[in-house]
Amino acid sequence: MTEDARPQYTFGDTPLAAERLRLVARVYAESSRAFLEASAPNRPHSAVDVGCGPGVSTRLVAEVTGATRTIGLDASDAFVRLAAVDAPPGMEFARHDATELPLPGAPADLVYCRLLLAHLPDPAAVVRDWVTQLTPTGRLLLDEIEWMEIRHPVFAAYEEVVLDLVGSRGAPMYAGPLLDPLREGPGWRQAGSEVRVVPVATADAARMFAMNVVTWRDDPHVREHHEAAHIRRIGTDLEALTLSPATREITWGMRQIVLEPAIQGGPAGRR
Repeated sequence: MTEDARPQYTFGDTPLAAERLRLVARVYAESSRAFLEASAPNRPHSAVDVGCGPGVSTRLVAEVTGATRTIGLDASDAFVRLAAVDAPPGMEFARHDATELPLPGAPADLVYCRLLLAHLPDPAAVVRDWVTQLTPTGRLLLDEIEWMEIRHPVFAAYEEVVLDLVGSRGAPMYAGPLLDPLREGPGWRQAGSEVRVVPVATADAARMFAMNVVTWRDDPHVREHHEAAHIRRIGTDLEALTLSPATREITWGMRQIVLEPAIQGGPAGRR
């Protein structure tokens, strides 16, 4: 696949984007940790973190699972360089397009992905490919947004623009509903699927969203389909909300799915 044909991450790979992803990692740390503790193989030899960004999720995978070798993959050179700074022994990072096989480190005992599939045009097809990258006893863990419950008009205005922008690139934004129906296929099965509710403080959500607005406000699609004054107003309102003490104005539902080779035996279940 050529450079221009590769799916582009909507929120960029600038230092500001890296800062945002560190905040995202903090917000989702408890949810992701619980998922990994409950569903990852015990002390895998090889663990792959797809869409690692600046490497926070990769370090979480390594810490929780005790993997002998942990590999973080990202399509961004900037993120890979940043993630590799002070990487501990047994951890490495590589630039790789998540839609291309084989994945570095495959066959892997664990493949983990958080919040990447929503930015790809056909997430279900990508997941079916990833299952083939597992060892016979390996597991694929998917951590994607199922829904977002919004109780603040500024967040609603922001979401409307982002849904339009991501959709213009052929991606779904909310990948969870597209992934849950993946119950079985040639040589693999769904071993678990549930929605974990993640309450997010208004200030944290506003900070994430405000950084995103800076990243995409000059995107050609945004400039063509949304008035500049409207985008500026959303950015200004989000900045004001970063000082809010509120805690019940936005909630995420995270779809957490476990896929594994069918030869592991036993009935496929739903957590």
